[in-house]
Amino acid sequence: MFSNNYKAAFELLGNEEIKPEIPPNQPAKFKYLTEFKDEYESGLEERLRRINSVCSFTIQTAKAQTTMRDSATGKTITFKHLVYRAIDRQTDLIFDFKAEANTWHIQKIAWLNHKKPNGYYAAKAAMTRFKRELLDGLGKDFAYGRSVASHYPVKRNRFGDWRSKPANINDKRGRRSRGLKRLDAFYLRTGLWVPHKTEDWYSKGIMLVMPSTRYEQMLREAGAIELEELKKFAHH
Repeated sequence: MFSNNYKAAFELLGNEEIKPEIPPNQPAKFKYLTEFKDEYESGLEERLRRINSVCSFTIQTAKAQTTMRDSATGKTITFKHLVYRAIDRQTDLIFDFKAEANTWHIQKIAWLNHKKPNGYYAAKAAMTRFKRELLDGLGKDFAYGRSVASHYPVKRNRFGDWRSKPANINDKRGRRSRGLKRLDAFYLRTGLWVPHKTEDWYSKGIMLVMPSTRYEQMLREAGAIELEELKKFAHH
């Protein structure tokens, strides 16, 4: 997957590592403290409507926490989070995410009803609206998350749970993918996400980044050839 000159675009911006704002101790446990409910505390939906003149998403929030043991002191550390859920009104695609600096850390992307997925093109359209309204509209740098076949249910096809099965797609030069899973390919085909190399990408899933329009232009100026390499599986 990362055999063909993957590195320069993010390194040139001094952003070699993308990681949650918590110490690197293991193991960390994330759990929700409340159910998702219509949000009033943050006012994000109203803010989106005010900035973009429209809000394509229903916004809900839930409280969550991450707990971990500090390997140096042996103490348990707890971080509280406010997790947002943006439900695309047109497609019922769900985005669960939390704020980290000027980015969104994606926790989950899934269909509201996993038994009735709306397909690739509907998902791509919803992701495009997410980028336009929640990244560009709010001045965020990017959204990011792991591409993993999580415990969240998915409609099975002839491959069973297709997400972790090997993908066999061609890049723009006709070269067959190596090391990609079908879930990775699903995201990379949209052209909205780029892979970010981490040492544990094969065991823990590829880190995928959706740059805002402004941030993508910065990446292009820093290394246009490298960015095109990162986007080589995009299908228009």
